[in-house]
Amino acid sequence: MRIARPGLVLVFALALVGCSRTVPAQDVETQVRGAAADAGFEVDAVRCPDALPAKVDARVVCTFTETNGTQHPVDVTAVSVADGSVRFNVVEQTTAPIGPGTQ
Repeated sequence: MRIARPGLVLVFALALVGCSRTVPAQDVETQVRGAAADAGFEVDAVRCPDALPAKVDARVVCTFTETNGTQHPVDVTAVSVADGSVRFNVVEQTTAPIGPGTQ
């Protein structure tokens, strides 16, 4: 069953890689993919244009695309940084999804 709703909110923790003090875009994409799949979306692709800086309130906007072509922009925001981990929220933007699966 596919659960389609704006305001999808999930929280994740990711270990920092080395001393870079960022979460690589590829790692953020992996977490967004998992969050969307756990919410019932059939995810085809995820795109995050930038790494997420390891500081509270840092933000990057990513987009996941369902297998039917519908795109969902999500805000990824760091909420805490401690002991080599970044905890962040993934929140679906409240604008309507874009693409063939929308009405």
